[in-house]
Amino acid sequence: MLEIRVQVIPPLSTLDFKKVGQAVHEAGVMVEEVLKASLNGTVIPGMTSAVKRSDLAGSVQRSDLGLFEFSVEAPSDIVSIENGKPPYDMKPGMINGPRSRPLNDGTGRYNIIPFKHNLDDLPDAVAEMASTLTLSKIIGQFMDEENKLRNIYSWGTDTGDTSKWMPVETKPQIGGMTGPYMHKASKGSNMYRFKDNNFITFRTVSSHSSPDSWWHPGTPSNPVMQSVEDYVRPHVEAHIVSAWIEELGSW
Repeated sequence: MLEIRVQVIPPLSTLDFKKVGQAVHEAGVMVEEVLKASLNGTVIPGMTSAVKRSDLAGSVQRSDLGLFEFSVEAPSDIVSIENGKPPYDMKPGMINGPRSRPLNDGTGRYNIIPFKHNLDDLPDAVAEMASTLTLSKIIGQFMDEENKLRNIYSWGTDTGDTSKWMPVETKPQIGGMTGPYMHKASKGSNMYRFKDNNFITFRTVSSHSSPDSWWHPGTPSNPVMQSVEDYVRPHVEAHIVSAWIEELGSW
């Protein structure tokens, strides 16, 4: 039995490729949306942790480069997330930062660092105590001896020592630390309540603080771009293939 098969390829002049072009455009929108989501808290498979950077998400740019091509670009700042950051000592930057001030005895500088807390992250006893605090307020400002604008506070009540419910933490040895470091106070100790239910603790770093006290643990690498590509590629390809089938089927 002799079988002859003939495959007919439609002449390009008979096709306008509108369906494929629309599918390519829609694929670009899909990639853009997934990339923005990955920078706004959504953990795409392959990512190591959530990224909550609305500023980076807002800087994502999509361009239609032609009927069959698009690009989606992330801002260059994403490199620090992709590569991660090793542990580093925050103390030098803090005691020499724009909000630092000289110690009264002239032996160095210090800075007061505010930490904001969410009641949902606190033990129930500490959260209940914090919710009943009287308000602290900023009631004025003044210019200090270095011409820096400072706040004047009217202090309300504070939580006092919360180590009964939140034990004082010990930071493991990292980076250039000489050994583990035990913090001076419980994380929730001496917490103040400000308007709009902002719960804040204030911690002081100075030239005399332990060299092990203000080390940042760093951040692991987080392959956002590769994770987004791996996630969207099969969806993008399937969407465009479907458009080609529909385009050629109408010939």
